[in-house]
Amino acid sequence: MANQFALARKGRKDALHSLCAEYKQQVYALCAQLLPDANQAAAGAFRESLQKLHTCTCAEDFRQMLLVSAANVCRQSQTKRNPKGLRLPAGKNFVLDKCPDGALPLVHRFIFAMDAAGMSISNICQVLQFDSGSVQNALAAQDANFALLGTTVEARREAFQAIEVPEALDAQLAKIVEAAAPTVAAQAPKGKTPIVVAVCGAAALILGLLGWWLSENL
Repeated sequence: MANQFALARKGRKDALHSLCAEYKQQVYALCAQLLPDANQAAAGAFRESLQKLHTCTCAEDFRQMLLVSAANVCRQSQTKRNPKGLRLPAGKNFVLDKCPDGALPLVHRFIFAMDAAGMSISNICQVLQFDSGSVQNALAAQDANFALLGTTVEARREAFQAIEVPEALDAQLAKIVEAAAPTVAAQAPKGKTPIVVAVCGAAALILGLLGWWLSENL
């Protein structure tokens, strides 16, 4: 993965395709849990994150960036529909007494989906603007809450991981990568050229010899 990421960071199309393929299920599944139009949200996350690939130092950085971007798109869309849906529950208590609609409330679904996708606690906090204690409370309440729905956290996680990426998104990602590759290549961090390295090395040697001569003759 490290070699693939390094090549992707240089704008190699084959490596970019492989990198995106590695994470497309997690990103799509996150969006599919939270929005009716998951394709558009997932594609947007890849498009935005590829433009910032040069800021990532490893593949995990890129994966987290993708998930944060996707979650933010979902949050913005849902907030327009339900402005109060992503607020902290009273007393930061996430344990439910009942699920009258046969589903978890929106804020509970968001935290479950982001955690199931593998987002870090700090990034979940960033997206929802919650403190880490509140997010930990929500995660601790999941067993009891899913029991109200006659299921378990493990079963829901398995269902999350089984969500399949539609062919339409695959086609979109192929086009997004092709379009982004030149920009990624142009933004790739430039290492020192052999000439620069040689000059730096020679300068260091000269300074070292000068220091020795001065110490011997002064």
